[in-house]
Amino acid sequence: MAGPTGLEPATSGVTGRRSNQLNYDPAKRTAHDTGIAPAVNGLEGLSEPWTMIGIPPLMILLLALPPAPPPATAPAESATFDGKRFRQPEPREIRLSDWIRRRVHSHRGPWPKFVATPIGDPPPVRVCDGELRVTLINHSTLLVQMDGVNILTDPTWAARSVPVVGGKRRRPAGLRFEDLPPIDVVLVSHNHQDHMDLPTLRRLTQTFRPAIYAGLRSRAFLDRKGVPGSHDLDWWQSAPIAPGLTVTAVPARHHANRSAFDNDRMLWCGFVVSGPSGSVYFAGDTGWGSHFAEIGARFPNLRLAMLPIGGFKPVWYQRSQHIGPEDALSALRVLGAATMIPMHFGTFRNGEEADGEAVSGLVGAAAASPDLAGRVVILDNGQWTDVPPPFDAGRGQPRGLTARMNALRIFPSTAEATPSTSIPAEVRNSRASPAE
Repeated sequence: MAGPTGLEPATSGVTGRRSNQLNYDPAKRTAHDTGIAPAVNGLEGLSEPWTMIGIPPLMILLLALPPAPPPATAPAESATFDGKRFRQPEPREIRLSDWIRRRVHSHRGPWPKFVATPIGDPPPVRVCDGELRVTLINHSTLLVQMDGVNILTDPTWAARSVPVVGGKRRRPAGLRFEDLPPIDVVLVSHNHQDHMDLPTLRRLTQTFRPAIYAGLRSRAFLDRKGVPGSHDLDWWQSAPIAPGLTVTAVPARHHANRSAFDNDRMLWCGFVVSGPSGSVYFAGDTGWGSHFAEIGARFPNLRLAMLPIGGFKPVWYQRSQHIGPEDALSALRVLGAATMIPMHFGTFRNGEEADGEAVSGLVGAAAASPDLAGRVVILDNGQWTDVPPPFDAGRGQPRGLTARMNALRIFPSTAEATPSTSIPAEVRNSRASPAE
């Protein structure tokens, strides 16, 4: 029987309990939770208004360092590249007047200064035998373990969304860097600094030497910044990452820049990882667009879609670059994925919405969507879930809902959950009806 949101409640075997055995002392954490000093470079991802640091926007722009010259060999073969910049079929609908209007009429919801949420337990070294385990570390950083391969998406342990001038971290990363399993593959969706965090990428390279995949023209930039081992991919271009496992770069509706002087010089994208245990879609940052339908058509029976929900207000300004909760559920339908895990919320203040508003909006929209019952798993930083296999074609329902998990399938129904402060109290305190 469905719970009060219209979502299928958690079944037996779902603990709904956070991993918090590791003690967290925010006073002892370093600037990046990794011991790496931040690098000053660019402004994208700036989530606090300029008045926070008492300087006008022109002064902030002057602080942005111009990037190094672009590579001599431009990807002229890419249909998305016009010789200078990358273009997308559905451009962002944002004019300078819109940017000014947003800044003048900004109404930002409240956020806590910092919440010392518990740190999760170290994950297993490997996951095999058809299992798919996903841990939300923070923001858009997720650890995906499948087919014996460990994949990290848009990794950041940074103290700010942008070094020096960006919004401060509001919650710790859900895993300590030292507790990561061996990382084989890193996926970087675009070059904004809360997604392409150079200090974290350098440390990953020094520690694990993973293969890094990003959009076109990223490799030359990363090489210059001391991050070797990356590979450029165009939209719909694939690469093998392990025997039987392939990564494909897919379209996203967004943009790219590291400063005020290099707009759209590197390609932005999402990724689909396909292997024996199924296909997994990581959207990166994206606005609403027709690309969801095309991804769903090219990759039917997606086992999992990891979709952003934060940074969506004001909707009139953000929708062409950041989807919100309602659009995320619409994307889930269009993609046809069996399970959705939301991301891009609760760590950095990216939009005007209040802390917890993205999750509350997701729960409310899901409550009115009985067709999505049991298909949305909300994780907080440090929580993980075993993702069930794709739809059973004969029954049209997800299989394996009794899989082990340490997460909330919106509402815990069989066990008490340790309060998760980036998930609103009205969500945490609700209880689903017992499973039939």
